[in-house]
Amino acid sequence: MRLILVLVLALMCGCVKPTANPDGEIATPTKKALIVGINTYPGAPLSGCVNDANDMKDFLIKNYGYRDSEIKMLLNDKAKTADIIDGLIWLTQDAKAGDKRVFHYSGHGAEYAYETTGQPGNMNQVICPYDFDWTPGHMIMDIDFAKMFKEMPNGVIFNWVSDSCFSGDLTKELPKNGLKIVSKSYPNVPEKIANRVRLAKAAKKPRGMVNGVLDVGYVSGCRFDQTSADTEDVSGRPCGALTHFFLANLGRNLTVSLRMVVTLTDESLAARGYEQVPQAEGARIDRAFQE
Repeated sequence: MRLILVLVLALMCGCVKPTANPDGEIATPTKKALIVGINTYPGAPLSGCVNDANDMKDFLIKNYGYRDSEIKMLLNDKAKTADIIDGLIWLTQDAKAGDKRVFHYSGHGAEYAYETTGQPGNMNQVICPYDFDWTPGHMIMDIDFAKMFKEMPNGVIFNWVSDSCFSGDLTKELPKNGLKIVSKSYPNVPEKIANRVRLAKAAKKPRGMVNGVLDVGYVSGCRFDQTSADTEDVSGRPCGALTHFFLANLGRNLTVSLRMVVTLTDESLAARGYEQVPQAEGARIDRAFQE
């Protein structure tokens, strides 16, 4: 199943090339955004992820002129593994230089290690679709994203925001200063997988999702050894801590670099007692979001 998914993604994305009109003129740049928010995980619910998704949609419409038809929303049980895969193909398959693309994910993340040797350290950071069940066919791994996104042509203005735990240590953050905090690291890890993860960590430090090699502006909710928080804003409205403060700082600084927005977001989180430290990765972090 996993090999089939990876091959489909690679083949689809391998067809992504700049296109021109019949008269030789370059086609008009397009916009697309795939936004995923999952609260109603069976047995592991969250509360702020759908709000995160709606907030990102509203932000793109207000600040960057996106239309409803250019935004695909996958919420709760509409965000199964196959749904997200289809959405990612829709997002990337016709991308060309000058086009704008956004992928925003708010939900659980986890670590996974195979029994056989895969990537160095045998470690994979994954997102958890609605139908996540600790099997490779119901997760999307960092290596899947890398194979897909690296095939997009140079010059695509692509930003990826992941308000989840990709490489946290699967521990719960404790409430501080009255904050209600729930870790976005998927709970109830099967013991055989937990053991493989421990062995992989002992063998090699886990790498980041992007590690600075893809032509994207990537924002993650925390360092590899932390978890991201599902929490509440000052009014008591459920939200993801990363998405809430990232959009607040980006809205005040639309023209500054993504790296600076993440630095300001880190300061906002720390000032309110959050321990997670957001990260900026990828080749586009010194450019403004969507520029």
